[in-house]
Amino acid sequence: MLIPPGTGHLNGPAGMAFGEDGDFYVASRLSNRVVCFTKNGGKMVARPFIKDLEDNPEFLLSVRV
Repeated sequence: MLIPPGTGHLNGPAGMAFGEDGDFYVASRLSNRVVCFTKNGGKMVARPFIKDLEDNPEFLLSVRV
């Protein structure tokens, strides 16, 4: 999967992980958000998975609960 720069306001992508759902999650350090791309076609989900974080996300870890 190739994600063009700037997609989903990605700015300084750092942590990346595949979720249990098969989707691809990317921590965007400089825009303080985590965005999600679908497993089918790699399209960005319409809204950020997490946004307006107080700190710059560095790493992602997929955790099963």
